[in-house]
Parts: sequence; C-alpha cells; structure tokens
Amino acid sequence: MFIEHMKELYQYGHTVTGSEVACKNGTCSPVELSMSFIEYRGKPAILSIVRDITERKKAEQMLKYERDCAQNYLDIAGTIIVALNAEQKVMLINKKGSELLGFPKEDILGKNWFDAFIPEKYGQATKKSYAQLMSGNVEPVKNFEDFIITKRGEKRIIKWYNSILKDEEGRITGTLSSGEDITERKKVEEEMKVRSAAMASALTAIVIANPEGYITYVNSAFLKLWGYSSEEEVLGRSVRNLGFSEVKATGVINTLFSRGSWAGEFVCRRKDSTEFHVHLSASLVVDEAGKTICIMGSFLDISGHKEAEKMMIEARMRAEDANRAKSNFLASMSHELRTPLNSIIGFADVLRERTFGPLNDRQAKYLNNISISGKHLLKLIDDILDLSRVETGKMELNPKEFSVPKMFEEIKVTLAPLALKRNIKMIWKTEGELKSIRADRTKFKQILYNLIDNAIKFTPENGLIKIDTGVSKENISISVTDSGPGISIADQKKLFEPFTQLGKFESREQPGTGLGLVIVKKYVEMHGGTVRVESRIGAGSKFSFTIPLILE
Repeated sequence: MFIEHMKELYQYGHTVTGSEVACKNGTCSPVELSMSFIEYRGKPAILSIVRDITERKKAEQMLKYERDCAQNYLDIAGTIIVALNAEQKVMLINKKGSELLGFPKEDILGKNWFDAFIPEKYGQATKKSYAQLMSGNVEPVKNFEDFIITKRGEKRIIKWYNSILKDEEGRITGTLSSGEDITERKKVEEEMKVRSAAMASALTAIVIANPEGYITYVNSAFLKLWGYSSEEEVLGRSVRNLGFSEVKATGVINTLFSRGSWAGEFVCRRKDSTEFHVHLSASLVVDEAGKTICIMGSFLDISGHKEAEKMMIEARMRAEDANRAKSNFLASMSHELRTPLNSIIGFADVLRERTFGPLNDRQAKYLNNISISGKHLLKLIDDILDLSRVETGKMELNPKEFSVPKMFEEIKVTLAPLALKRNIKMIWKTEGELKSIRADRTKFKQILYNLIDNAIKFTPENGLIKIDTGVSKENISISVTDSGPGISIADQKKLFEPFTQLGKFESREQPGTGLGLVIVKKYVEMHGGTVRVESRIGAGSKFSFTIPLILE
C-alpha cells in the first residue's frame, strides 16, 4: 500500500491516504496522511501532514447508518416511493417500486419517468400534473390517479400522494411521490358497480339483511312488490316485519343458519295489507373464514301462477266431472240400445235361416246387411261400454293363470278366415319358453285380437302380417307387424284417442269403431304395461305391447 502511494507521489507530486496510528494508550486512531514534494533548505524534501479524522469518521459512519435506515424504511414501505428531479428523471425509487415495474433499481435510476414508465396515452396528462407540481401549485395535484406500465406491458392503476423537494434556498428541485397500487381494488369496485346496478334494475325483488336479520338493502322491484315508496320505509327493519308469518319467518331463518340456504313458497302481506304469493330463495353470504356477512334473499311474485294453477285445477276437475258424466251417459245409453239391437239382430238371423219361409235374393241381401251392420253396431256399443267402465274406474282386472299358446290358437281360428279371404299370410314366431302367464285372460285376448284385427284391415291383399312373441324373466312382449301403407308421425299421435280414425282409412270395406286401439292401451296400462307404435309411410306398421308375466 505504502509503495503504491509513493509511486503516486513521484508521479503527481502529491498524494493523500487514510491510515491508522497507534496511540500511547494502546488504541488506534484513524488519520489522514497527506504527502507532497517541497524544497527545504535548497534540497528536495517530502512534506507529510497527519490529521486526526476520528470525528469525521464517526460522522461518516453516522451518515451511512442514517442513509441505510432511510433506505430500509423506503424498502419496507407498502407503497411505491419515487423521487424525480427537475428533468423528470428518477433520482430515487424503493424496492416496492422496482418490483412493481419489474426492473432492478439500477435500470430505473436516471431514466425519464414519463417516457419509460407512463403509457403513451396518458403521458401528456401526467406531465401536465408534474408541471403543476414543479410550479409550486401543489394542492390541485396533491393526490391523483394515473397508469404506469410494467416491464411485461401490464398497465397498473396507481393512486399518488405528491410533494415537492426544495434546495437550501427554497427553490423547487424535484418531486417526491408515494403511490398505492389500486388496480385490483378498481376491478372490485367496477364489479361491485355492475352487480349493484344489476341488483337495482333486476325484475326480481332482492333484499339484503345483516346477520341479525335487519334490512340493509332493497332494490326497486322489492319496493314495488311490497308497495313502499322509498327505501327509508324498509331499511333497518327486521325481515320478520315484512308481512311474513312469524312462524314461517322463524323457520326460514333457523334453516338458513343451519343449512346455509332456503327455498320455498309462502304468503306475504303488502304495505296495504293485501296478500300475495311469493317464491323465496335465500342464502347466507360468508367470508373466507366462513363467518356470515349478510343474508340475501330474492322474491318472485307467483300470485299469477298460483291463480292460473287454481284455475287449471278447477278446469281439470270440471273436465273430469264432465268426462265421468259422459261415460255414465254412454254406459246408460249403451245398455238401452243393446236390448233392442240384440232383438233386431236375432230376428234378422232367424229370417236369414228361412225359418218362416223362402227368401228371394233381394230379401236375403237386405237381411244379411241388417245382420252385419247390427253386429258392427253391437261391437261399437260393447267397446263404448268397456271404455266407459275403464274411465269411470268400474272396470276391474280378474287375473288368472292361463296358457298363452292355447289362446293363440283361439285367435288364429277366429281371424284366420279374414286373412285367408284377402290372401294375407300370417307368421307366428316365439322366442323363449312360452307356457302360461298370470293376467286377465279376457282382456289379454282382446288386446291381441284388436291389434291383429287392425293389421288385417289395413294390410293390402297378398300382404304379410308377423306376430312375434318374446319372453323375459319378468315380462312378455308381443308385436304385430303389417305390410300396410304405414302411418305418418302426425297421425301416430292420434292413434290412441277415442273415436279417432285416420282419414285415409275411414271408408274401408271393414270400418273400425275408432276405439280398438284406445281399449288396447287402456287394458295394457291396467296390467302395468306399455304400448308402442313404429311406422313409416310406405313401410308398414309395428304395434307392440309389454306386460308382466305375473299380475298380482
């Protein structure tokens, strides 16, 4: 070290260095050694001056300590602290500021604040505020908000608290600002504004109460529904005092605090004491720790719905009464018609058999028409009687165990001649072991008879009908498929309506009553089964039904 200073002395003629000297009391004191060449008594000499700098060192250490403390204070501050000089350059920035900007301090110091860290869109307005500060007019711009842009290009909203820096002569030399990042707060405020506006303009009545049940907010829909003219009439009141039943209100609140939510209907009273029906959805609003912040409820006026519901129930009851009256009337009339009709058919059949003498061809033809038409009318009356019994609940099932194959043979004997007359082929197929089932034998036979009879009616000459039977562990399923003209989707919906015949088939040689499929559906449903239809125009139709193997 000494050699280096001597070199400096010989090179420049002067040198200053710091050192320590040993004192008499055994301690060391800091000194400053200054050496320079002089001429002494005509000869070159070195003048050495030693100064005791103990106090100066103490002052420097104290100053460094204070500076370090100040920097630590700045760095632990929760806000941005930045100082600018008169040229708008950064003289000081704390740790929070550099972290937010995303740059190390050394990359920020000396930069023009407005050019480097303020978005161009907001630069002029911010410079104007800075100029106002530098002019000494502090109050108007003491606090303001603006944007900064980070290294990642993210814009952050900063709320600034500004002051000015002055030199010893009172001249303004720069600014000192403390900034709070309020970006997230602004987002929350905007969201709250949107939510508040949405709640205020919502068509649903909304009420908010504190955890004790006292109202803190209602929207305009609530005021309108309850008949109040202003919030002041409601705010601060208990939710129990809004026309609710005391028992109901207590139950709702207890459920809310035990389960966190409640939904249901009840009757309220308006300001003018008129009653109305509402549907309430209420829930507890809790913070992150699970503590209840408030109670929120939304009310939907369902008075119109309740009135419509009441009218529908009354209309349904009237319709059911009318339907029962109709069924009773039809049953009564059918009984009245059945007796004379049987007599007509009986006398016609006796005459056809020439019991009372010979008949000419015209007489025989007319008597045959009377017999056929009479029997068709009798079938219609029987169907009407059966349908009326089902609809009035007077039809009962009589379940018994019977052989299904034997029943199939009975139906074949009855319907085979009709199919043979039009050269229609019938194919019977069974999958699984089919022996006997427990059901209402008469009604089961009627179901299958009606389906096959329909298929024969609507299948053209030389056509095909397939009767497929499947047996599972619990059910029996039978389908009747024909090669007829098919049924449109629209017409399929009408198939099971009473007295409905599809227009295309109304004038067939073998007209139906319009009740066959209706009775099929009723009988199947009485057995706890289902009926299905599958059909396409030009591709025939398939009617299927499934009922349990054992009917209890």
